[in-house]
Amino acid sequence: MKKIMILVAAVLVSSLLLVGCMKTPSFDQLVPGGLGNLIGQTDKESPSQTIEPTDIAPEKTDREDPDSGPHNSYEAYLEAKSALIDQMTVAFNQLPEAGMEATFSLFGFSVIDLMMWPAAIIWEDEATAKQMAGVFGVLDMKFERKEGKSILTCTQDGDTAAFVGERMSGADGYVFTASFGGQEKLRSEFVRTSYGFAGQYYHLEDEGKTTRFMIAIEGHDGAVGIEKDTVRPGSLTGKEASDFPLTAPEWYRIQGKRLTGITSEGKAIDTVLP
Repeated sequence: MKKIMILVAAVLVSSLLLVGCMKTPSFDQLVPGGLGNLIGQTDKESPSQTIEPTDIAPEKTDREDPDSGPHNSYEAYLEAKSALIDQMTVAFNQLPEAGMEATFSLFGFSVIDLMMWPAAIIWEDEATAKQMAGVFGVLDMKFERKEGKSILTCTQDGDTAAFVGERMSGADGYVFTASFGGQEKLRSEFVRTSYGFAGQYYHLEDEGKTTRFMIAIEGHDGAVGIEKDTVRPGSLTGKEASDFPLTAPEWYRIQGKRLTGITSEGKAIDTVLP
């Protein structure tokens, strides 16, 4: 739990650094109390314990291993995504014009995990989930689980906001949706694949514009794709190829030391990194 929250916070901090020249809200505005409070709250939740060595064999139980399950897949996915985005950002800094365009595109891709912050707490019990929601300034959250779904509802800007998380059927992944005023605005998915992870996000903006973000992660390599004004895509299956983001008009890919891509303005990128 603590690791997920810090990873989400790190995604935001990295995103703000991506666009230092932009007027972005401070972390304290987005998360009341800032990163220090976020870590402090998670420390309260998971106090350190001193375990004395013992020769007694651990008792066998039917309880689920706390280090297994979809929440750990989500942690691993966030960590891998953050590493790939950071790697691409460093590479783009070496490309004057095309790199700047690509960096701005990655900004939106990075902060979208923060928009779906409830995904970090749906694995918890109701008391813990409400505590962590308070870190994000949400004090009226309701939390329920039914029909295999985790549902969080609260009031945001006068409208009812609903966040739903549901495990994928037949795959090691999760689907998250965020609705405001009864309209679905954001859908995100991640799934384990034979090579690593695949993920996609579909965002409906207030003006009616849509954006689809795609990502495939294979070790230290990976690709991202960005498609504007598109219809809602079908769900991931876990069988996506590692180059599926390259179907988008704008895409970027790292393979070893080689960086390739097409910017939002149609400029081709093909360079070898030092």
